[in-house]
Amino acid sequence: MEKIFDKLVSKRVSKADQDDLVALSVATGCVYTLFKKNSDGDYVRKCTTVPQKNGKYAVGTKLDPKSDAFAALNKEKSFRGHSTLFGKSYGASYFPIDKKYSGFVAVPL
Repeated sequence: MEKIFDKLVSKRVSKADQDDLVALSVATGCVYTLFKKNSDGDYVRKCTTVPQKNGKYAVGTKLDPKSDAFAALNKEKSFRGHSTLFGKSYGASYFPIDKKYSGFVAVPL
């Protein structure tokens, strides 16, 4: 995860990094996301193993601004609790990494 984060910060996330995150997800049974906060204040999934309903990874999608996780990250706080993403429930942990980046780890319920 640290290697991928370093590349994310330098804006060099590649398909191979996405593949590394997928391999980690398969090995642990968890899903992962690295978010970047954009200039509009949205948290955008830059690298993720969260599947959308169509089966594709949710890269480029935004964290729901009405969610408790969004509110916590805006205060540079962590959030742990239930999250529903693309119709699936997760036990989730969202955490700030720095002012622009945040992480997400979740276990499907």
